[in-house]
Amino acid sequence: MLSYDSTLRVPLIVKAQAALSLPAKEVALSVSHVDLLPTMLDLLGLAPPSGLAGQSLVAAMEGRATPPRPAYFECALPRFSFGWEPLFGVRAGGWKYIHAPEPELYDLTADPDELYNLARSESDRREDLARLLFRTIEANPALDGSGERAEEMSDDVRRRLAALGYLGGSTGSGADLNPREPSGLRSPNEGIVYLADYYLANGIAGRGQLREAAQIYRSALLPLDPENPSFLTNLANLERKLGRTEQAFELFRRAQAVDPEDATTLLALAQLELDRGAEGAARELLAAARELAPDNLSVAYLEADLEARRGRGDAAIAAYRRALEIDASHRDSLIGLGLELAKAGSLDEARLQLQAALDVAPFSARTHYNLGLLELNAGRPDIAADAFERALRYQRPYPAASIGLAMALDEQGDTAGAELELELLIDEAEQDEAVERARQLLATLRQAE
Repeated sequence: MLSYDSTLRVPLIVKAQAALSLPAKEVALSVSHVDLLPTMLDLLGLAPPSGLAGQSLVAAMEGRATPPRPAYFECALPRFSFGWEPLFGVRAGGWKYIHAPEPELYDLTADPDELYNLARSESDRREDLARLLFRTIEANPALDGSGERAEEMSDDVRRRLAALGYLGGSTGSGADLNPREPSGLRSPNEGIVYLADYYLANGIAGRGQLREAAQIYRSALLPLDPENPSFLTNLANLERKLGRTEQAFELFRRAQAVDPEDATTLLALAQLELDRGAEGAARELLAAARELAPDNLSVAYLEADLEARRGRGDAAIAAYRRALEIDASHRDSLIGLGLELAKAGSLDEARLQLQAALDVAPFSARTHYNLGLLELNAGRPDIAADAFERALRYQRPYPAASIGLAMALDEQGDTAGAELELELLIDEAEQDEAVERARQLLATLRQAE
């Protein structure tokens, strides 16, 4: 979160092959990650490509004199995780400069713990190091504009989202990183005081205390930083898990207003719009998310799910296949594709897809259930019964699997077993449509006797 040596400075340990004959030694030289690649190439006797930012450390490892070099560092996490100002800095000649909303300058020789900020009293040195920092960034294309998005939303998608009431005016956490143009966002030195509550909330949420975690966000975090994208989206996810859909929706909308082009937030809003039955809005949000993150698996899967909900079988099959091109082992896409293929009558290929889903997640009750349903409809009740039993082994109660098992047992002539399964379901499950269906099926079986 910050750029002090307590976290920034770590030892570099190199264990070279004995054949290289490098002596064991400790070298008090400040080096950087960018020096690793040139060093490895040098050890292998390979010429480095032109334009590398770092330098080989072999000379220092061999004990030869190596002049100290400036070291660049940055901390982008405040910007991309919390919507705060990023930090940039450079270390040179025993001094360290941190380019922040409140600039910091430390004499590391006299003050290794960075307790005394000399940015005001040593203004000339501060300006020299700031210029060195800017030259370092501008000379390296990988650093200049390192926060720029790979994809941007088209004007047409922007207009369609705006017509639905989406899109805010802030650049939010997704703006480019440019130390010459501070964004005016909160300093991480100020924001870090919130992190104790932030990590506390996340910790207790991980232990299942969702209501308590949500209360910390509502009372201790958002009042202090109401446009923080992490605070907004984390609380929104908690509200969704608690079943408070409208509260989650409004929080995600606030997060999207802060950063209109965050694909993850657009995807969450698309899912909520879909849950609300607003398929048109969900489709527009997904189109925007796809433009920003064309290889995002969750976007591809939700597009396929949307086509399946609309009953567009061919389009759903094509969309599930696109999702599987991104990740061939995605269980839910394999299940979805299998179900759509089964509906289309391609039972053999559907069976292959569901079996592939089981290869990925052999303890998935949902996959075993769907395989059982396919086999039941294919006229193979014995195989179906085995699949339903496996589903119930991994999840019980599972009303749909219990009903499926009862039907499979009845088709095999085991009416007593079917009745017993339905009686168990009625006893263990909550009163809902599935239980009512179980009662009706049980009555039908008993009348048939």
